[in-house]
Amino acid sequence: MPKPIEVTAFEGANARSYLRAVFEAYRTGRVVLALPPGAGRQTVPGTKVLDRQSFEEDPGWFEDRLDLIHTDAAAQIAFSSGTTGRPKALLLSHRALSDVVARINEAMQVDDSIREYIGVPVTFSFGFGRARAVAAAGGKAYLPPNGFDPAEIGRMLSAGEINAISAVPTLWRVLLANPSVIGTAGADLRWIEIGSQYMSGQEKAELKALFPNAKIVQHYGLTEASRSTLLDISATTGDALESVGAATGDCAVSISDEGLIRVRGPHLAMGVVGGAGVKPITDADGWLTTADRGQIRDGLLYYEGRIDELINCGGVKIDPTRFEQQLGQALGLSEGIAVGRIADSLRGEQVLIAVAQDSAAHADSLQKVAVEIAESYGLTRGALSFRTVADIPKTATGKVKRAELPDLPDLSAAPAEASADALAQPASRAAELQALWAEVLGVPEVSIHESFYDLGGDSLSALTVIMRMEALGLDPDTARMIFDGKTIAEIT
Repeated sequence: MPKPIEVTAFEGANARSYLRAVFEAYRTGRVVLALPPGAGRQTVPGTKVLDRQSFEEDPGWFEDRLDLIHTDAAAQIAFSSGTTGRPKALLLSHRALSDVVARINEAMQVDDSIREYIGVPVTFSFGFGRARAVAAAGGKAYLPPNGFDPAEIGRMLSAGEINAISAVPTLWRVLLANPSVIGTAGADLRWIEIGSQYMSGQEKAELKALFPNAKIVQHYGLTEASRSTLLDISATTGDALESVGAATGDCAVSISDEGLIRVRGPHLAMGVVGGAGVKPITDADGWLTTADRGQIRDGLLYYEGRIDELINCGGVKIDPTRFEQQLGQALGLSEGIAVGRIADSLRGEQVLIAVAQDSAAHADSLQKVAVEIAESYGLTRGALSFRTVADIPKTATGKVKRAELPDLPDLSAAPAEASADALAQPASRAAELQALWAEVLGVPEVSIHESFYDLGGDSLSALTVIMRMEALGLDPDTARMIFDGKTIAEIT
């Protein structure tokens, strides 16, 4: 048996102390096992844990210089979802991490004056990558206490406190839907990086208009091969905005005979860690074949979606077959339910749960169990969409036709129409908020004595609600009280 990799296990948190600890481990030659929040004493076959540390949330400004290490020594084990939706433990070298940072900083032309609002927690690979990039440039990074907050961004930008922002498309869409929080201060922003999720050319053009003087860069990549291509959105027009750019540095991208994106270069992970050792992720020629479909036109890569059926909900990847099996086992059902994906303007995709009419009696318990399963993936009620259908479409061999699920008519009973007298009465402030929260959360009714989070809300849906509460006339400080778990009764 191969000798296990000796690691220091860090249970991550969106914390400055977490970043300092990881950077210090890099400097002293220790291999970091970057565990997700709540992982506790999780272990990885093929590793030997020498020390464990956990961290509390610690938002605010972070300033710590990171000198890049260009060796093939192991630096970190990070987790990613594979084609089955199950996490893989990927071993990354110092050379791979440094190559990514050097290329993105060169493309964005950053300097040590950068003061970046990192909109994605540093427990995610994109957020952590941004912290490394800013530290390598000698700048400062801001970890927001409540996650990505457009109102906070607007205030900090107007006050000259930040000059850079990083976020994934899911979050950028919230800001694009509420551009007034930025206003003319958008002209002062200098740098933006967009994470690796699909974003339309129209959305990119809108971002350019909101931040006319910023260097805006998007990348395509995955944990195994971070930032494989880069697109300078600020210098791109027309149809090319639909692309995710071109390979940079010593990286290379090609398309396989099956139409899958292939990647090669020094930024690739060393392999997958397991009990039998480190298994390479590349073929004999150094190519990593992804599960993503794409085309290369005029030297630019165009991403065309995944070849498999994974649901990408705001960056969290869900295997629908596995989710479906968990539901069926919990409910004691062998048929009558199916899981697929449906487009969502904020998250990219939602988990669509269809229940056949014959099984509709289980709808209430199904929703409760589905929320519990979603929470185990780090999602909330807002990431789920339910509908009752006439029947579950299947192939002759009994396989669910998941692609047909979004097009099936919803047979759920429509809510009763309000009476004319009720419609004539002006709604109270509490009733307005109840209706708003119910609409955003996708629930039939909302109690004024439960917090937004108790009802299944998350940070993303909270941003949407706050913006719409302000549109109803509530002052920003009052609207932001939902971040503190306040109920409608307490707010009004």
